[in-house]
Amino acid sequence: MSDATEKEGRGVRAVETGLSLLGLFLDSDGPLSAADLALRSGLSKAQVHAYLVSLQRGNMVVRDPQTGRYAIGPFSLELGMSRLLTLDPQITASEEALKVARKLGQSISIAVWGRYGPVVTAVVQANDQLLNSAQPGTVYSVTGTATGRLFAALTNEAEAREIAKLQMAEVTPPRYVGACPPFDEIHEPLETVRRTGVSITYSFPQPGVTAISAPVYNFSDELELAVTMIGPAEEIDISLEGNHVAPLRALAATISRKLGFIGKASGA
Repeated sequence: MSDATEKEGRGVRAVETGLSLLGLFLDSDGPLSAADLALRSGLSKAQVHAYLVSLQRGNMVVRDPQTGRYAIGPFSLELGMSRLLTLDPQITASEEALKVARKLGQSISIAVWGRYGPVVTAVVQANDQLLNSAQPGTVYSVTGTATGRLFAALTNEAEAREIAKLQMAEVTPPRYVGACPPFDEIHEPLETVRRTGVSITYSFPQPGVTAISAPVYNFSDELELAVTMIGPAEEIDISLEGNHVAPLRALAATISRKLGFIGKASGA
């Protein structure tokens, strides 16, 4: 037994095996047969059948009498909903973002869509560098920042246009951060966001600073928040499969999964 296992305490292998079978339904597009579960789990069909009997008794899975296939049961759904109702998206996002920020050495901001545009709710600092453009309470330009363009591309466009107009009409000094080009001038960047699933600005609106923003969805398939990596342009790799975009997309997917999202994100 490993030191990690000893610290966690003694477990019940049968329970762990049953839970691993339940986990197979999460990666499935529909109900599974006992043979499917046996193939994916590495267990024999007889073993799988025994577990399915117990899982059915506990309403963890249900069996379709017409097809003989199994699906997640009502008690599993109740457990999942109970977890989601007690989950704080901001805490979940901050905890996961901290891991990535420390690994990559770049800061990550968390923002939500507000009545005046994207609002920063938290910033995870990876180093001692102070990001003046990313502090809790900061409002980003809708059309001139990576975070703003992400929301503009993936939320209600008519609403985004109206907020962009309000931002452009503000007198100096504006309450938002970033340039504010007309909405019609960012058609191509918005299409790129919808196609790739990420929003990237390079040395714009702040010279020498690059930002990459990725969407986080919730269990209702709604855009919950954005995670945005911000750092020196010479350090950030903006290629889609590079050292920064790919980990940020993975971060957004991890948070989305924890918030109950099981759909397919834009650009995936």
